[in-house]
Amino acid sequence: MDRMSVPTRVDEALMRRVCGNYATGVAIVSTMSATDEPVALTVNSFSSVSLDPPLILWSLRSTSPSRRHFEDGKAFAISILGEGQNELAMRFARPVPDKFDGVTRRAGLLGAPLIDGSIAHLECLRYHHLEAGDHIIFIWHVVEARQAMDRAPLTFYEGRFHRIAPLPGA
Repeated sequence: MDRMSVPTRVDEALMRRVCGNYATGVAIVSTMSATDEPVALTVNSFSSVSLDPPLILWSLRSTSPSRRHFEDGKAFAISILGEGQNELAMRFARPVPDKFDGVTRRAGLLGAPLIDGSIAHLECLRYHHLEAGDHIIFIWHVVEARQAMDRAPLTFYEGRFHRIAPLPGA
């Protein structure tokens, strides 16, 4: 059956609740704007795609005001957040005027902002992007990866932040 002829039967709110049962990590994706200003936002749609070549993906709502910066950007970074960084995650998830105000960061090898205190960083170049429903999927080629801190990742599950704890006997 052609995918365009399949009727949509899943309620959007239900879809959000069902997908919320899948725990994800939390990251901040960043780039520099055409006017050399840092641009970043929080995502939990981040995933590894391939090891050879090293590719990752993440998605963004098509109507996001940040879309053009990520479509036009030259270099990109992903700062993977750790336990206790939920306030930082919320800051970059909201439309505040200067998300970086008071946030310690540094330029990565390619120039994209890296958030200090993150547990890991990936620096990337554009590989591909495509439209999918109400989102755009960005696929980036990883050119640098660093494990920055040894602590548990920040996770998102059922609409809230959580911490990971090992199961007894594991």
